[in-house]
Amino acid sequence: VRQDDPFYTQVWNALTSVQQKAILALVREKGQNLHSARVIRESGLSQSTMQRALAALKSRDLIREEETRGQTRLRLEDPFFGVWLGLIGHT
Repeated sequence: VRQDDPFYTQVWNALTSVQQKAILALVREKGQNLHSARVIRESGLSQSTMQRALAALKSRDLIREEETRGQTRLRLEDPFFGVWLGLIGHT
């Protein structure tokens, strides 16, 4: 993960601050309940802003939906991006 730091830094810096907040919420919440009142409040985003940010992240192929055991959650396309976020102290 550390050797890919320049790549992840470039991806991170290309995101808007709203998208950064949404992706941090996704990592923190393990991709579930991202539209709950608590997550919305903690992220500092409105419900509609969170929805738009997640849609933008999907369109950039940074996140995807995954269905397991009857539940849908969002996850990072590249799980090492989440590890990188933890290493640099964003999560």
